[in-house]
Formats: sequence, structure tokens, C-alpha cells
Amino acid sequence: MNRKNILIFTLIISAISAVPANFVKAQEDQPKVISAICSKPPQGITTNELKPYVLNEKEIANVFGNYSNEIEKLKLHSGYYVFDNEKYGLEASDIYVLISLGKRNSTGYGINVASVEDVEGISKIAIQETKPSSNDMVGESITYPYIIVKFQQGTQNVKVITESETELSPLVNSSELQEQNWTDIQARLNVPINKEWLITFKNNILKENISDDTIYVRDSRGYKVAVDLTVGDDNKTVKVTPADKYEEGQTYYLFVSKTTNSQKDSTNKIKGYRMAFNILGDVTIGDVE
Repeated sequence: MNRKNILIFTLIISAISAVPANFVKAQEDQPKVISAICSKPPQGITTNELKPYVLNEKEIANVFGNYSNEIEKLKLHSGYYVFDNEKYGLEASDIYVLISLGKRNSTGYGINVASVEDVEGISKIAIQETKPSSNDMVGESITYPYIIVKFQQGTQNVKVITESETELSPLVNSSELQEQNWTDIQARLNVPINKEWLITFKNNILKENISDDTIYVRDSRGYKVAVDLTVGDDNKTVKVTPADKYEEGQTYYLFVSKTTNSQKDSTNKIKGYRMAFNILGDVTIGDVE
């Protein structure tokens, strides 16, 4: 790899008053508390328990058969997608949400829905990842576990929370390109179509905290773009490589987010870091005045 094609920028995490534990130091022997996800909110907050239904493969084909290619692209990433009822021809009273785990290196992974609640107009979906045990016979092939869950009486204002209390990011989110609660890094112009970014952190990072929920790329429409993330042996660097070449002349956005943890700093609203970059494109005489 040509070192000239690698940009190194340092994220000054330690300057923030409450450094996310996921980027610096894991709390030792911290138990997974499922009840914290499903627990009732304080009195005074209106909560309605909803009845989720997970579609099987045949039902997915019947409901979304005309959009199978779109679903195949969405499930490549970790996150969630709320289907637009009008676009997909769905009943107005139904809410459909695709939830995916992203890339896994074997079969045997899946998603359970622990609960769905409407909390003050937010449909909160709590999920648990199922993993193969040491005794399970699994195939050594790349898989992309996902589900499509359906419920009624909720809203399309959705949050998806894992058993470790991490909030999944939406697979499509155009508003995130302009949100004010990100620290913007100077945009880069005319970069190669196979550009690899090298992110350097000031403090050590944990490999298990690096995923396409914490470091990801969106295109100009807000869709997540498939990238490969490689943590360096020094545990301070992450290389971001496009799974496919970027499109010439297009603009993309690299996000480095701060993950949630049990000791949140309510005074710090910054989500993380964002950098726009534009892909080098051919110029013709007709484009120049």
C-alpha cells in the first residue's frame, strides 16, 4: 500500500472530560445486564409494551420480494433500517424494522428480540445476539445475520439497543451528514477511488469495540458504505478500507463515533468525529467554463 495514499489524523480523545470506556479501558468483569435494557422507566413516563413479530424467510420474500437487492445491501452492515410504508406498500398501522449484526465469520449467529416498548413516542427495541457454543457444529463461511421485525401501535422513531446497552446506528441517515453534534475534521478532496484511511488514537483501543457501529462511512444519500476495519498491532490505529471502490466524483463521510457506556457524561453532547471526502473524478472539456 502506498503510504502517500494514507492519511493519519489523531483523535484527541483525552481532551474530553468523560472519555468513553469503549475507546480507552474496559471495565473488568462487568456483567451483561439484560434487565437494564428491559427495565421500566421512572414513574411519570408513558410506556406501552408492544408485541413484536419476526418475519420468516418466506414472509420476507412475500412482503419485500421486489426489494431483495436492497435488503441484501442493507444487511451487510451492523445497524437498523425503518421501512417507509408508502415506498414499500405496507399497511399504515404496521412498523417494519430491519436489524442486522454485520459480518460474522461463521454460521450459528442470530438475533433475538427481548422487548419492544413505546416510550414517549420512541419505539425502543431491545435485542440479544445469539452465538454458537463450543459444542455447536458451524460452517466456516461469512454470514450476515439479520431479522425484520414487525409491530403495531409504535412509531417510526426507532432506537435499537443491544444487551450491552449499545445503541445501533441507522443504516440510512441523511440527517447525520449535517448534524451539529459531531466534531468536523477538515474535508479531503480528490482522493483515490480505493482510498485507505488510517485513524490513529492517542490511547489504546479494544478490538471488540471497533465495528461499523463505531467507525463507518456514509455516501451522500446517508447510506452506509461497506468498509473493512483493521486494528493495528499497536492497538492505537484502525485502517478503513473500502470493500468496493468508491464512485468517481462522489462525496462520502467518514464517522468515528463514541460508544455508549455505563458512565455517560450528560454535559458532553458530541457524538464523535466526522470527515467529508470527495473522490477524484475525470474532468472533460465540457465541464470547464
